[in-house]
Amino acid sequence: MITKKKALQLLLLLIVIIATTFLIEQRKPSTASTSVFPHVVGTQIIDSSGHPLVLRGAQIETSLAYANPWKNTTSLQKRLALLLNTTVFDEMSQKWHMNALRLPLSNWVYAAHQQLFLQLLDKAVQEANQAGLYVILDLHDYKQGGSPYGDGANMPKPESVAFWKAIATHYLNNTMVLFDEYNEPHYPTANQWLNGGGTQRGTTGKTAPIIGMQTLVKAIRSTGAKQIIIIGGIHDAGTLRISDPNIMYTTHTYHKVAVGTPAIWLSL
Repeated sequence: MITKKKALQLLLLLIVIIATTFLIEQRKPSTASTSVFPHVVGTQIIDSSGHPLVLRGAQIETSLAYANPWKNTTSLQKRLALLLNTTVFDEMSQKWHMNALRLPLSNWVYAAHQQLFLQLLDKAVQEANQAGLYVILDLHDYKQGGSPYGDGANMPKPESVAFWKAIATHYLNNTMVLFDEYNEPHYPTANQWLNGGGTQRGTTGKTAPIIGMQTLVKAIRSTGAKQIIIIGGIHDAGTLRISDPNIMYTTHTYHKVAVGTPAIWLSL
């Protein structure tokens, strides 16, 4: 039989155990707090270990950016498996000494085939990451990707915002993913590049509001995503800058890239 004194001792011991457990749990950092994302400091990218990071890689275009192959998802998956697999990624990493894969995606394909799209994308991202490759997820928005606007509407739209909210949420905790907001947008002015405004009309006659890059950044950050966001689309923005500390600016140069002179490459 437990006496009153014994019961009090047991209760006290239980309180001590609970209190100790609580303190230990409080001191244990959460998964999110221990996950250090690559981030921008000045003109450098800093990796999760605190060292400067230079991204060297290649783009692989696949059915994830084109609408037609999705008419036959069986053959689609076979073709995708030939392009995005551990053998390819290991070759990139070990033989070519790359550390990055740029992967174009169609928001229109994603919207029409969300479950399978994410299943196939997840497999590619996971295997690329395991091979030591950062994956740059890039939004390609064009006629071949299934855009109902056809050609000519080459700027972000409301559908772009919805896409990035979904993708950023899905890869919220992946420290080896970067977001490239929109491939080669054709903004008429620097102010529209930053803030949007006005409308765009595609060759199908369908029109859409012009969404600025700042709006896409806000959409991604609204999910809690901390990844680096890559921005392109205007050669001279003057004093305009994206309001976010973790931004990379990109330019696509198609001239002189075949010239075998490192000095020219560095000046591009």
